[in-house]
Amino acid sequence: MPDFINTEHCVEKLFPVGTTFSFEGKKYQVALCGKPRPARGECKTDVYIKGIASDGEAREIKISVKQKNADFLENKMSFDRACEIFGKDASGIIKQCLLSIQDSFVADNLVYFEKKGKTGAHTMKLGWKFELLNKLSGEKSGALKLTEEQKYDRQLYTTRP
Repeated sequence: MPDFINTEHCVEKLFPVGTTFSFEGKKYQVALCGKPRPARGECKTDVYIKGIASDGEAREIKISVKQKNADFLENKMSFDRACEIFGKDASGIIKQCLLSIQDSFVADNLVYFEKKGKTGAHTMKLGWKFELLNKLSGEKSGALKLTEEQKYDRQLYTTRP
């Protein structure tokens, strides 16, 4: 855990209040930088940056910091979030991944009248959630087939402070 906090602090130090950064060809002055502190729970954003352009336009940047040993890169992913991560072809990328493991879904029971494994009796599955992990995890895990360009364009790469 201390490494994680140190990494967050290193990212925060890159954006001191009053300094400027460029994003999509426009310069912004850092108005706020820090760790969001919600009233309850832990939010996905590790470092929040608010920049203000000279024309008054505000830009929010939310950074999620992951260590090398992180399993989950994104959990409980909504379609909007998938589009932010994978771009306009999010549906195609997810579909390609799911087609590679479709037999696992087809063979799975949707209704359990008796207890089976971790699933209780009289249970009905309502669906599955799409999660982005660093490793395969169970029979319903598939590998994303992304080109190096897609990984870079969608910022699915690692950097070190």
